[in-house]
Amino acid sequence: MAAQPPAPGSWSALRKSYIMAMVMIVAFISYVDRQIVTILIQSIKEDLSLSDTQIGLLTGVFFSVLYVIAGIPLARISDRGNRRTLISLCVAFWSAMTMFCGIATSYVQLAFGRMMVAVGEAGSAPASYSLLADLFPPQRRTRIFALMSCGSAFGIAFGVYLGGTLNEVLGWRTTFLVVGAPGLVIGLLFWLTVPEPARPARATDAPPIQGLFRTLLSFLDLTTYRALIAIALFASIAAFAMLSWMPAFLIRVHGMSSGEVGLKMGTALALGLLLGNICCGTIADKMGGRDVRWLIWTAGYGLLACVPTGLLSLFWPDALGSVIWFGAFTFFLGFWAPPVITVVVGLVHDQSRALAAATIPIFQSIGGAIGPLFVGMVSDALTPTEGVEGIRYAMAASLGCCVLAGVGALFTGRWLRLEYRAAPG
Repeated sequence: MAAQPPAPGSWSALRKSYIMAMVMIVAFISYVDRQIVTILIQSIKEDLSLSDTQIGLLTGVFFSVLYVIAGIPLARISDRGNRRTLISLCVAFWSAMTMFCGIATSYVQLAFGRMMVAVGEAGSAPASYSLLADLFPPQRRTRIFALMSCGSAFGIAFGVYLGGTLNEVLGWRTTFLVVGAPGLVIGLLFWLTVPEPARPARATDAPPIQGLFRTLLSFLDLTTYRALIAIALFASIAAFAMLSWMPAFLIRVHGMSSGEVGLKMGTALALGLLLGNICCGTIADKMGGRDVRWLIWTAGYGLLACVPTGLLSLFWPDALGSVIWFGAFTFFLGFWAPPVITVVVGLVHDQSRALAAATIPIFQSIGGAIGPLFVGMVSDALTPTEGVEGIRYAMAASLGCCVLAGVGALFTGRWLRLEYRAAPG
């Protein structure tokens, strides 16, 4: 008989901290490989003679479609299989596909490479959320998920910085090769050093394990869950529209070089998202312990604050001010995802955590397809009359989705208090 995996309740704080650090590194690698294409957009566009609409498809739709298709079955494997092995294989696969993008000689090949990166990344986040939920109690989860988001934040920022620097020295093709290689090592290290924790014993009131579609339908019975889907979708449309096109905006409108964008925008991203996630986790856990509705209210207020800071970033007259306000935008952008993930894993039984958690990144990915494509299409439509300014107005229009998501989050508190399984008392 195979040995049972160790129970996490007896693990030392050092062991749990190491696993947390490895999950953060995986999240970091994931977002470096995901975000690297945004700083390379202008070089890829000029080299392959692409339109903004084609770029929008490349950075959004092609990635997101495969992320959605692969996300659900990979999440189901996470709920029933070995999460450590799945994460390791996913990291190695998407890293190899990032390197493949570097040898692509056509738009079709590059699109295929990005789609395969999406397949690998679709399996990592749900398994990571499930693994961490088994290691840490509900009252600490928002801070833990915020730390995981800090890894993602550094990945976004470092991807912009490293991509901008390497692009100027080596070109966009070699940049993909250099960025993808470390993930192969990280995938192997994760598999060799991270243990797979035992899953919690099934509660006496837990329903029988259902098939995939019956389980998904049971999620949809929860009003809070349906609201979280809408919040994730609209927040991601605005977030990915801004994150994907900000480098091109700074280059076209403010005349910055890719290296300058990488350094300044990368710094703003790192500080903004890092501080935003840390503040979010602290506020949501502290206030949520008193009233569970604060878990989602924190997300709502953060999203509403994204609107004025985002507009100031786009319409500030000089480049430095634009970058500083973009940092403020990303600070408040860091407020929405950790509470939403905390809520979704607290709505369902332990055996469905990864599947429930997977649906949020999936709808993030759908938003990530719509946002960049929307900006690209509007920018192309406005360019004949507005010139380079067209991208400014297209990005500003996407911020309306932050209003919808923020208001929706504030209203969701009324259902959350009734349906949240991990609420105190």
